[in-house]
Amino acid sequence: ILFFRNEVGAKHASPLRVFPRGTIPASLSAVMQSFKSAATWAANRTGLMPIGRLWQRGFFERVIRNEEELGRLQSYIEENPLRWAVDRENPDIS
Repeated sequence: ILFFRNEVGAKHASPLRVFPRGTIPASLSAVMQSFKSAATWAANRTGLMPIGRLWQRGFFERVIRNEEELGRLQSYIEENPLRWAVDRENPDIS
């Protein structure tokens, strides 16, 4: 365990109180920044980091209003990777 100035804290993500470009602490944006930072750190450490960027810039925020909408979104999340091979915007397709 490394100690810096007698403090212990996360070494892979910014503490919630220090975010770039005015992100509000404990906001959804702060949580997403921390999650993306931690996932990128883990991918780099394990050697699973792909060539290029790991994340798209920003994120899409949406309120799920009912069970039907939740079901559609769950299906989309499960089925979307299957469509990547035929996606014209996929950079792996020539």
